[in-house]
Amino acid sequence: MGNELELRRYTGAHSLRTGAYGIPEPAGETFQAYHEIDLIIIPGVAFDRAGRRLGRGKGYYDRILPQLNAYKIGVCFPFQLVEEVPTEEFDARMDEIIQYNF
Repeated sequence: MGNELELRRYTGAHSLRTGAYGIPEPAGETFQAYHEIDLIIIPGVAFDRAGRRLGRGKGYYDRILPQLNAYKIGVCFPFQLVEEVPTEEFDARMDEIIQYNF
């Protein structure tokens, strides 16, 4: 994968392979029709109520998000929603944050 986030077409559970940290990820064809994407669900280490996101520090999402004109939803557990996340000018904000309360 290198230093860029690759979007791949998901065609069902049969098309998943084990990726980093043992997380299943799509192994289908690369998807580059970014203009067709309406919604993107984005993980993070932490989020704040202003839509700021703290990732893992490699900038994968920071490089791809400016290329997408999609509604951005950050997903997190309650402990990941913090008062304020430090950001840089290139960090994209989420349009919405959804907490998973278990």
